[in-house]
Amino acid sequence: MEQMEEDQLLEYAIQLSLDEACTYSILNEALSTLQSSDEHLQIVSAIDQGDTFALRKLHKHSDAYKERDDRGFLPMHRASVQPDSCVLDIVLLASYDLSMEEMTLNGETPLTLACKAGHHENVKLLLQHGASPHNSNSKNETPLFLAVRRNSYEMVHVLIMGGAFVEQVCLKKWTATHEAAKVGCVDILMLLLRHGGKVMAQDGHGVTPLGIAAEYGHPEILDMLIQHGGDVSAQATNGDSVLYDAAGSGNLDCISLLLQHGASPNVASLAYQLPIHRAAYEGHYLALKTFIPITTKRAIRISGMSPVHSAADGGQASCLELLIEKGFDVNSTLASRISENYGDMRKTPLYFAVSNGDVTCSEMLVRAGAKPDLDPLRCLLVAVRAGTHELVRLLLNHGADPNGIFSVVSDTVFPTALQYCLKDEMMMRLLLNNGYQADSCFQCYHENPAMSSFGYRRELSKYEDLDEDDLLASLTAEELQELEKELDDIDPDDNLPIGLRQRDQTAKTPTGTFSREALMKYWENETRKLLEEERIGSTSPVEEDKDTREVKEEGCITESETEESGDEKDEVEESEKSIQKCKDVGDDQEKEEESDAVTEDDEEEEEENDTSNTMANSKDNIQQSWESIPLQSKPVQRCSPLIAEPKAPGQESSPMSGNPTVVDEVLEKLLDNDPDTTEVNLNNIENISKETLIRFTEALNSNSHVLFFSLANTHADDQVAFGIAKMLRENQTITNLNIESNFITGKGILALVQALSRNRTLTEMRFHNQRHICGGQVEMEIVKLLKENTTLLKLGYQFDLPAPRISMTTILTRNQDLQRQKRMQEVRMQNGGTPINPRTAALQKGKMTSSPCISPKSSPWSSPTLQKKTGPPVPPPPPPPPPPPPFSSKPEKSAPSRMIAQVIKKQEETSMKKKRTSGKSKKGKKGGVTQTDTDCLLKELKNALRPINVRENSRPSTPQHCAHDELMAAIRGSSVRNLRKVEVPKCLR
Repeated sequence: MEQMEEDQLLEYAIQLSLDEACTYSILNEALSTLQSSDEHLQIVSAIDQGDTFALRKLHKHSDAYKERDDRGFLPMHRASVQPDSCVLDIVLLASYDLSMEEMTLNGETPLTLACKAGHHENVKLLLQHGASPHNSNSKNETPLFLAVRRNSYEMVHVLIMGGAFVEQVCLKKWTATHEAAKVGCVDILMLLLRHGGKVMAQDGHGVTPLGIAAEYGHPEILDMLIQHGGDVSAQATNGDSVLYDAAGSGNLDCISLLLQHGASPNVASLAYQLPIHRAAYEGHYLALKTFIPITTKRAIRISGMSPVHSAADGGQASCLELLIEKGFDVNSTLASRISENYGDMRKTPLYFAVSNGDVTCSEMLVRAGAKPDLDPLRCLLVAVRAGTHELVRLLLNHGADPNGIFSVVSDTVFPTALQYCLKDEMMMRLLLNNGYQADSCFQCYHENPAMSSFGYRRELSKYEDLDEDDLLASLTAEELQELEKELDDIDPDDNLPIGLRQRDQTAKTPTGTFSREALMKYWENETRKLLEEERIGSTSPVEEDKDTREVKEEGCITESETEESGDEKDEVEESEKSIQKCKDVGDDQEKEEESDAVTEDDEEEEEENDTSNTMANSKDNIQQSWESIPLQSKPVQRCSPLIAEPKAPGQESSPMSGNPTVVDEVLEKLLDNDPDTTEVNLNNIENISKETLIRFTEALNSNSHVLFFSLANTHADDQVAFGIAKMLRENQTITNLNIESNFITGKGILALVQALSRNRTLTEMRFHNQRHICGGQVEMEIVKLLKENTTLLKLGYQFDLPAPRISMTTILTRNQDLQRQKRMQEVRMQNGGTPINPRTAALQKGKMTSSPCISPKSSPWSSPTLQKKTGPPVPPPPPPPPPPPPFSSKPEKSAPSRMIAQVIKKQEETSMKKKRTSGKSKKGKKGGVTQTDTDCLLKELKNALRPINVRENSRPSTPQHCAHDELMAAIRGSSVRNLRKVEVPKCLR
């Protein structure tokens, strides 16, 4: 997996460099043919000298500001690297026709050049003129990344305040947090963390900022990252731990800090390297001294490599001496899995020292008891081949065998060491004086014992005089056939296929007939099928099994879709039944409690209309959510759900996209203004050109039937966005627009949003997941432009900054509330009723009677079932509140009258008196108002004070009694006669 990610990253970098090389070569050829004008040369000279007076004089030559030099530099590029911000300001004002994102041949923008130069005033000025802080250079390095590299806190602060995205990555997937950890600036790192920097962000190799800080030895950065949640046990994709990186830097403060927070020194990397190996190889004496007592022998044994190998390999004599003093074995060998990675299969630490030509470490090892003949390729042979006389003399003095051979290649005893020193007389004398056997040079032992008595070349000379024709003539026919077969095996014909170059050695008899023609035909058919599948897009095995069934189907909806649509219908029917059941219960209660329910009937009709609208919206949402599922996750279907008109079976689908929409046919229908085509879906059609997309937008300018237009993941850019913006200004029928996952920049997005000022029909627009980040400035402009829009209900975009996100939520909520009010008003006017205030609907129920308190028969709250109950006499309630004010444009905001509060207050006083008085309940008068009537009145009055959405579902909270409430109730229910005298304690007298 790791290798795959690295290959993809490398391939992307190569492709990017090739594209840039092609682009820059074309620009170079174009620039080389152009000659700079005199005005341009004067402008460049004035910029280099910082002459603002001369630049103001040349302000009128706007064409000269558009000329480039041989490096592709515009005057604005030159001015951005000058320390005087006034020069840049003048040049920017004169270059008003140019974009702020103009690039040089090296892919640098004015903002990246200013960040590289370290001029924060120029950076601030460029941001004020509209430069995007998200556009990067050819290495994908953002201005924020370059500012952090320059270690400039002012530039970093200016860019973040300008909307720079902290977590934007460069080509090697480094973030600004990684760069801050490398630079070692605490203030910059704290600023990045406050504005969304991630402590556990990983680069292309899986290294976190914690590992970068440990690698470059910044203990303050390391401490800050740990305090903000950094994991000291994190490992990169190659297994290197944070402590391993700290061991490479040798910073004792970093190592001690990591050990204090629980980092383990016994965790090895994928290359079997421990922190102690890294410290020994790099030569960090104090770090090695720290790791020796805390690293276990088991971990070293499992790693398959001793720290002595690392110290000898790195040539660190001081670390090697420390390890020898601590008792490490100088004759320890590498594990076979590690030794096999070396071509010479080395094993001992002495071999590392000898192969490096390190006399000091070699002498230290042999004096500590290292044996020179433990490796397959002897250390003496390596020293002789290198021509190091001092090492050869050292090894011979400590017991090295001068007659040793390479044990892996043991088919000859020819003196291996001698062939390395045939031209070095001093080395040959050194070997001969130390016991080298010279007679072995004249002996060669092979399989034939007869060859040991004379030389090999003498044996070959015997066959030089033989005549080949006489030998062939003496052979029989069988021998000639056998010779021909042997020759064919030795030198086969290259024109034959590989499978036919060797002879058939199968001894078994064939069990069936073999037909080569049938096999070749089968291979050709399979290859043709495979190429056809690759051309039209791969399908799953389940889909291939269903192909024979689906050909016979006449409809365009598959079985799984039918089942799912049936399930959705069942869910919708169940929800409708539950809502209707709640309505029936509510109607029964109203019939029992109310005799005159004119206004309640209006409210019921209103609620039914709302419910029907809600159910219709839910069905639409279900259908839209089913259509928005990617086609890869749906079953295979033979028609497009993207257009209202069914597709003919003979139509071809777009290859390699999964979208069966036929682009040309849909475009013709749009141009003909086909009334059946209400939805156009071009999602995931990768091979569609930008010109075709622009033709779609032009066709929609005069179309009056299409409601949904979607072109997600079609590589659309700003030119397409400008065409869509023009279409939105003229088209007044489209309600949904989806342009997600494209290459549209902030300019294109602003053009689309600005077009909504002339469009009053679009209710939903989605433009999230673009390749280019919009930025804070674009987000603020989007909110500013959409403040005046009252029709947009849904916006598919995730704002990065909290301020525009909250403002956009407020705008959409406002628009939805206005649409709801408009819909409710239309429903009421269609029913023929006068618009009423739902908060005071309960008060208008008694409008037909003059006094509900005097005549209970005419009171709308009187009920025969409630009059039979007996209760204590209760004073009559006050007269009803006055009628509600006349209808206004915003009936929901009308406040209830003060009489309602007075009625409630008086009822609470009556309930308190009822608790104080005890006795039997008396039967109320026949024509009087009972307690139940008063409770009903209060219930309706309180309902009038509740919001509409909570009135039906709300219920009083369960009372919670405590000891204090019980004590207060007992005090209220007592009297003076119930009290008894209690003796006062002495302490209180």
